[in-house]
Amino acid sequence: MSLLRLLPRFQRAEKAAQELAARESLDRSAIQDWQLNAINQMWRSATQNVPHYQQLHQDQSLPTEFDSLDQYSSLISVLDKSYVRNHPERFHNSSAGPGRWLRSGGSTGTPMRIFWTHEAHLINLQTRYRWYHQWGFDAHDRQTFLWGHAGSFAPGLKGLFQKFKQPILDRLRSRQRLSAYRLSPADLDQYIRKTQSFKPSSIYGYASAVELLAKRCQETGETLRGLKAVLLTGEPAYAKSIAEIESILGCPAIREYGSVETGIMANDHRDKTLRIREDRFFIESIPFTDDTYQIVVTNLINTGFPLFRYPIGDLCPAPLDRPAKGFAILQQVLGRDNDFVVGKTGRLVHANGVKHVFEQVDAIRRFRVNQDETGFVTAQLESHADSITSYELAGMQSALEELLEGFEVKIEIVDALSGNRAGKHRWVTSAMRPDLTNQTCT
Repeated sequence: MSLLRLLPRFQRAEKAAQELAARESLDRSAIQDWQLNAINQMWRSATQNVPHYQQLHQDQSLPTEFDSLDQYSSLISVLDKSYVRNHPERFHNSSAGPGRWLRSGGSTGTPMRIFWTHEAHLINLQTRYRWYHQWGFDAHDRQTFLWGHAGSFAPGLKGLFQKFKQPILDRLRSRQRLSAYRLSPADLDQYIRKTQSFKPSSIYGYASAVELLAKRCQETGETLRGLKAVLLTGEPAYAKSIAEIESILGCPAIREYGSVETGIMANDHRDKTLRIREDRFFIESIPFTDDTYQIVVTNLINTGFPLFRYPIGDLCPAPLDRPAKGFAILQQVLGRDNDFVVGKTGRLVHANGVKHVFEQVDAIRRFRVNQDETGFVTAQLESHADSITSYELAGMQSALEELLEGFEVKIEIVDALSGNRAGKHRWVTSAMRPDLTNQTCT
């Protein structure tokens, strides 16, 4: 038995898993009451301690609490995401407990700073642990991550410390970490061998990277025995890919939907419906075009950085299905489709490898990366008023060229990047991707 089970945070998580399970069968009126009570608690604190909401409350003469969810949605306007991005200090709760500022490149290629209290972080992890329980394993079972490590791209001593720290944490948590930054056939063969030796209960990774690993198993005739589930996250996972992964690996492929700003919002339940944790979030689907709906999130757990009616930047093809009993169902998330970029040897590099390079530099507002058919990469950066230093530029260029095994990288500073109507753009594209797919994956 892992000694980590004896730590207070994991003892609390075990107890919370039972409470979370009980809420999943609440009827609709009980769920709405829960959400309204949570919103009112956070709203009272925010109007007293968060500069943006203090001003909003005063300027619009808003109530100190809401009588219904309908009243809340009618009185509180959808947040301007760019305002949150540009003024994160105005959303920080001065009475919040200890925590830390996180930084994300985000699904739009737009870095953002968010404060998470330690308490909210633990609550978010409890959501994930409950999801594990649903599928027959727990947080202490062996798990393989097909993932990145953003901290390793930090400049100077900070990056070195993160490179030293992460393997220790992974070992303590019974995790094996495989790099989604390196996905050539030889890399995938090595990952298969390592996974076979490690014998994890689950694989947790970017959906497209896990699909490549599964296809490589099929090509080579290798198997990964003992898997209880494959957890797909970080980007959309569509029905065809899910079915293919399940057929090859012989276990359920299940989705997780979340973001750094909000935490884990939805997971696949045992019936393979993507269910929103409505005890953690109040989520609305607002008509956007004739056939899409905007996902708008109110976070009910992070009092340190309250986001009321926050447009996450994703769309869904249908309104939320709110059954009479149990949590709401999200049909599918549309967004965050990016290409792999390609290294000089033909190695595929996940788009998040590129994102993790840029999210270490505070001055970057948005970015876009394009690789042409020769492998040459152009990165356009939109910066805040404060300039990007020559040291930072050199560090980013060096990190990208290392990821791409020597392909030349040109970084340009631009006044503005255009986006589409959803506020999204494909922030990593490669003209080499179509030519090398068969070479790498078949």
